[in-house]
Amino acid sequence: RKISEFDWRREKSATCELPEFAIAGDERQPEPPSKQNSSSRKRLTAPLLVSPAKTSLQSKGCADGQTQPPKSMAGLTIVTLAVGDRTRRITVTGGSDVDELRALICAAFQLPATTRTAPVALIARDTNVLVPLSVACARPDSLRAPAYGVLCVGGQLLLNEPAGDLESEDDEDTETESSEEEDQQVAPATDDSRDEQLDRLVAMIVKFASMLEASGHLSRDEAAVATALAERRDTVILAAYTLAAAAQDAGYLAALIRKVARDYLTKRTDASESFDGPRDHDVAGRLLHAVDELFVTDQLSVPQCRYLQSLVLLKNPVVFAAFEVYAQDGDADELFDTLLRVAERAGRASDEAAAEASTESEEEESEEEEEEVETDESLALFRGAICREVDDLLTKGELLPKAAKAVLTALRSEGTDSASPVDRALCRLARAAYEVYRLDRDRGELRQALLDACRAYAGLDAEPEAKPAPAPAPSGAAVLRECARWLVQSKTLDEAAAANFLRLAAGGDDRVAAALARYGRGGELEEFLTSLAAIATVEEDEEEVRSPQEPSKPATNDAEALKELAELVQCLAEDGKLQGSERELVEGLVKRGDARLLAAYDVYVDSQDVDDLVDTILRVARRDAELDAQDARPPQDFASVFAEITSSNLSEVEKAALQLCAARKDADLQAVLEVYRLEGDKDDLLDSVKRIARKTIDE
Repeated sequence: RKISEFDWRREKSATCELPEFAIAGDERQPEPPSKQNSSSRKRLTAPLLVSPAKTSLQSKGCADGQTQPPKSMAGLTIVTLAVGDRTRRITVTGGSDVDELRALICAAFQLPATTRTAPVALIARDTNVLVPLSVACARPDSLRAPAYGVLCVGGQLLLNEPAGDLESEDDEDTETESSEEEDQQVAPATDDSRDEQLDRLVAMIVKFASMLEASGHLSRDEAAVATALAERRDTVILAAYTLAAAAQDAGYLAALIRKVARDYLTKRTDASESFDGPRDHDVAGRLLHAVDELFVTDQLSVPQCRYLQSLVLLKNPVVFAAFEVYAQDGDADELFDTLLRVAERAGRASDEAAAEASTESEEEESEEEEEEVETDESLALFRGAICREVDDLLTKGELLPKAAKAVLTALRSEGTDSASPVDRALCRLARAAYEVYRLDRDRGELRQALLDACRAYAGLDAEPEAKPAPAPAPSGAAVLRECARWLVQSKTLDEAAAANFLRLAAGGDDRVAAALARYGRGGELEEFLTSLAAIATVEEDEEEVRSPQEPSKPATNDAEALKELAELVQCLAEDGKLQGSERELVEGLVKRGDARLLAAYDVYVDSQDVDDLVDTILRVARRDAELDAQDARPPQDFASVFAEITSSNLSEVEKAALQLCAARKDADLQAVLEVYRLEGDKDDLLDSVKRIARKTIDE
């Protein structure tokens, strides 16, 4: 497989002196804070964005025959310089003026000849030996390498790749910087010191990759790729170490190394719209150079620079889309402006986090108020992707016009006061699908998620057309009563079976509760009614088997039933079966005429089974006492469970994956939520949804 060949020398003085990770078996320890002051230095880099040429992982060096050794003619030496895809041959004679040679190099490659980016040395492409310009002028006969690259003041090597149109000359203000700013800059380390630090950095990454392989976090192939990239001073993998070392987060470094390696081992396409594989890796390297350019020109602070670097490493679609626009029109200023606008999000996000942490009440604000402020580019990308898929589905006849209109209306009303609950639900699901699409670029999955969202929500606010099925009601008991009435009207059940079914529901039958929970998460109405009818029929058959037919006794009125229930509660309290809070709860239920107790009493009138009535009363009392102790009944719908459990325990990507699972009616997620509804174990729920989220992301 082929990768980007980056002979990288970025951030030699700043990056390489960041604190090292303590690795088992390594005798070196992290340097004391007094030796880490170089981490705050600003990087001095050449303003070039490069597009790496792809080469074999096993190849280490320049291809043979690509350039010819320098020629010498009677004291006149012709030296081959290679920067980007440009190759220039310059002449050097003994005793040449250093400033003249520096100006010649800048003119040959259109480099800004400023104090920050002026060339100071040549670097042999075959041996990486640095040759200062003064030595090149004094002894031009020593320039015997096939080709040379150029090393600038900041230590940024101008690689053998296209320079492109992204080079920007510093204005007169930059060239005439104040002496105070120059005095504040720390002089770069010597070339030998930088190379030694870079070698140590590479060794650390290689050893870290070996540890990940030994612990099973990397496969053998992934470890080989990571090692090869590190040995080639790959831009992206060294940038990953920079961020992870600054944060002292070895887990973050492990995740980034694994992601980079898997990109190369994943089956990919050469299509221009593909964001997988080396092409994406090359774009990331060029974007990192753009971020460096903004940083060295003092347009970015250190936190903003780190923020943009992390976005590039995580393949943020906004910055990648900005680069695609630059690749089409070559407008470097527009790319820089986009990156600066994105960087402003870092400051706004920090301000919002501080404001949220100031008071407890702000943590309870609505989900819409807690969402991160988006840039115009991000919002345009999101809406454009959803509208494109909706249009394609509508054209192919896979999406009804009514559903398409519902989605587009939801997008237009997003974030406004006019947005209905259905609009907000559709937007949440669409965003969840789009977040997953940003990771895997699978349009098929995005379309299927939109179809699922439309089926689940698009028709909830419309009047039923085909049959008089009950609309969802806010109360589960009301929904069940309406369903029972409709089943009787449609002659699916008789009145006796419907009454028996309602008694089951009032007694907390698990089968009825499970069917109601499935319907509440977006299940089909027809399937829900069929399940209820089956439960009622099975229970009626079992009742006939358990006891012989007896003539029904006339039903008593509610007042008489409540009076007898109150007497029974008094007897249970005297016998010690109801005490304290349980007794108070049951007495309160009796006074309010609780439907569950009345249904249990109706069953008692028919069966004369006082033990069953006592058992039902005790069960109702204990269940209500448990719910009162928990302060809330475990949520039965996904939205409430998600808001309560995952708000502070899952990342945004994991939340998006879970929302997509909910839209798809994922069987595993439904099973997990059903177990939580029955047991109320939040820790078990959190572990389970994390596994489901990671599984969805990996797929």
